[in-house]
Amino acid sequence: MKLSKTSATILIILGCFFIGFLAKFVAEHSASLIKIDANLARTKGNPGAPVRVTEFVDFQCKACLKGVLVLRDYFKKYPQKMYLEVKYFPLSNIHWHAIKSAVYAECAARQNKFWPYHDLLFENQHVWDRLINPDQMFKELAQKANLNLSALDTCVQDESIKKFVLDEKSQGQAMKIVSTPTYFINGKIAVGFKELTAELGKLLPGGAQNQKP
Repeated sequence: MKLSKTSATILIILGCFFIGFLAKFVAEHSASLIKIDANLARTKGNPGAPVRVTEFVDFQCKACLKGVLVLRDYFKKYPQKMYLEVKYFPLSNIHWHAIKSAVYAECAARQNKFWPYHDLLFENQHVWDRLINPDQMFKELAQKANLNLSALDTCVQDESIKKFVLDEKSQGQAMKIVSTPTYFINGKIAVGFKELTAELGKLLPGGAQNQKP
């Protein structure tokens, strides 16, 4: 059956509209469609490294920032001898934005942007820590980290992300963790950045022992 010229034109217009809509949808939501291992996205370093660190963190914790600086220094000196995994332990009873910052960080992880966002959160902790509502700043940091903002908005409103963060905290509590930062270094617990520095100093001489964060 032959289509009239008018019908053919309408079909072409509808087809173009559909293709354009599909392309826009994929572009806006591609980041959320990519299957990323949420745990793997929060690791860095050499998986075969002799020094393995698991860090339970609260992004609003000032001692955690000092620990980040210690770890950063060791990674610079021993890039092949370190492996780090970050887990969430928001202390929401003393830090208003602990859960929200962890949710944003987890949403960044699901776009495979955890580490740049992690660094920006800590570098700007002294600013958003004082805000009544830090959402706008969290989004500005997300833009700096090149996150897909549309996918980010969808993610942070997803209650399952908050549940994921709190479930990870529960895992820490089951391991008798009560404060941040808490580290497990080759299975041995170290509480606070001073114990972190001391333990790493035994395993990797030098590093950040003389650093003043």
